[in-house]
Amino acid sequence: MKSTKGSLKSVKLTCRVGCTGLFLGLVISGPWAIAADKEEVAGRQGQKTYAVSMGDSYIAGEGGRWKGNSNREQSLFSWARQADQDLTDRVKLDKRKISEIYNNTWDDEGCHRSDSAEIFGALRPSAWPDKAKAPGILRVDPEPDKAKDDAKLVDNVVNIACSGAETKDFSQRFKGEQPQIKQLKDLLDKRNRETLSTVFVSVGGNDLNLSGVATDCATRWFKGWLASSCQADDKVKNAVDSRIKDLKSKIMKTVGLIQGALLDGPERSRGARIVIQSYPNPVVGQSKIRFHNFGYQRYAYCGAPFNNETLEFLRDTSKKLDDMYFEVAKEMNADSKKGAKANISFLSLRKLFDGHEVCSTDSVSAIKEQVSAGKAEWARYVYGASREIPLVGKIIGVKAEEVQESLHPNFYGQQALQYCARTFLRRSELSAGHPLPAPPLYAECVGRKGLNPEKVTVGTRS
Repeated sequence: MKSTKGSLKSVKLTCRVGCTGLFLGLVISGPWAIAADKEEVAGRQGQKTYAVSMGDSYIAGEGGRWKGNSNREQSLFSWARQADQDLTDRVKLDKRKISEIYNNTWDDEGCHRSDSAEIFGALRPSAWPDKAKAPGILRVDPEPDKAKDDAKLVDNVVNIACSGAETKDFSQRFKGEQPQIKQLKDLLDKRNRETLSTVFVSVGGNDLNLSGVATDCATRWFKGWLASSCQADDKVKNAVDSRIKDLKSKIMKTVGLIQGALLDGPERSRGARIVIQSYPNPVVGQSKIRFHNFGYQRYAYCGAPFNNETLEFLRDTSKKLDDMYFEVAKEMNADSKKGAKANISFLSLRKLFDGHEVCSTDSVSAIKEQVSAGKAEWARYVYGASREIPLVGKIIGVKAEEVQESLHPNFYGQQALQYCARTFLRRSELSAGHPLPAPPLYAECVGRKGLNPEKVTVGTRS
């Protein structure tokens, strides 16, 4: 595929489906090509490159254990949980230990970095580990010219994101680890002969206490008519709106810390692109929810304990967050003092799970057999509400770390995230042989009903 300066032709890519069922096609548009100085290009030829992911659970890989959802897990009885284990759990399906899936970071105080985390999609094909060691990584190269595609992707990736991290944890120790900025600086020092091309950043959800908001909304749903919905409670809405407003300055400060680390690092990495990400929306709107607004089927059968008003409230919150992150990228690029030394791009993920949300009529839960990625839900359903019921939680053995996976990208969702990251890197042409810094990109990944992760579209966010 040939690019044109200032634009990128729409391209349809096809290939055979590999063991993870990825890479069938995509359509991309936008100003993705960059000009290159011949001497600078020549100087970068042969250099090894790498990409880094920083932030919280969504980019760390939380939820990567599950291939979709079953519709029987929500029973209080442990024998009825078998469908989840038989039909969706990679521990059984892939014959892997939880410690292997989460790279020895699986416990209540662990960072939950899974083997299918988004950043692995950035690896060039020749750098992919053996299937037995990393079955969650993309396996198939969609480019007709594999050697050319291989030359445009990074050699290595590093995931320093951690489940539960807030913006403050970029500058302070968290879960026994060094501050993420300190870890980035150490990487730059250690890999001073390599070029850092891209830093993917996903953070802010924990600053907003989104898990707490979702828990509150679910609790209100269980109370039924005895409690108002989140949407109807002005205190909840106003608190979330206020936190989003405050979060904007925190995100700018965090990005500034990353810029500072890059400027203090090796010259070859000072122009690395910083990519601010939003979050995939895991819940469906009221028009496509599988069960009606009354009764407990939404939770019992598909793990979505929210009424119609709450569903719209959560989706609206997702949109507000997406818009805020986009504003941060644009404003920091426009500000010469904040954006001159490092290019800040934005990757919108809000629509990535479209057609694959939890409890959507467009997706399917596993009942008697496994569900393919194209039909499955791409986020882990709300799990473990029964853990809060006295004695019951202890009887069925629901663990805190399992509850944390709720509403996070599952294995299929992370495959879609990998595809977005890989496509972003390929189209931005950030690697050996291409100049840094490159112009900022504003991109958007969008999913669709019935399509596999490799068929999500990646275009320009406007």
